Amino acid sequence: MAKGGASENETCRELSLWWSNGKTSALFRRTQMSGGKATVRARKKKKTPYEYGDITFSEPEAKPLIDFLLIENKSGYKDDINVLDFIDSPKKHPQLLKWWWKCEKERKEAKRQFSVIIFRRTRKSKCIMIEMQMMVELEELCGEYDDNAIDLSHNEDSWVIMLFNDFLCWITPETIRMIMEE
Repeated sequence: MAKGGASENETCRELSLWWSNGKTSALFRRTQMSGGKATVRARKKKKTPYEYGDITFSEPEAKPLIDFLLIENKSGYKDDINVLDFIDSPKKHPQLLKWWWKCEKERKEAKRQFSVIIFRRTRKSKCIMIEMQMMVELEELCGEYDDNAIDLSHNEDSWVIMLFNDFLCWITPETIRMIMEE
């Protein structure tokens, strides 16, 4: 399984092929220092809007997706990602929730519409975690999602986790472009 930067590069390639309908694998790239450049510059009150998160665009035609989403990419974490931690470990914040909080903080700083976490556990399939509000909006445009998914909630927040490839088959780049044009 790809780790760290290799996993981010793999996701960039997959997103590029999806966004371009198979024409190119080079529309997206890793952010500098996995978003660290934006964080460091923010401490100095400087903005670097397209260096937040783990993935950004390398070609202008890919900019609408990055304007829409703050993308975090995680791999590994064999035993650290357990959805049951949301209900049976009240004193311990689940790893997914910690990632989400960080992602949301950066999303607000970068002024994006939604956050997503793309992750893969060791020797498992790649998944995507999106907030329920995004899911509702996408279902209004793309129809009901009818593959396997897990709904999660914590206090007032709720999310959906699904297989990344199923998400890419369900949502078209045209849907994202249409949302961004509105």
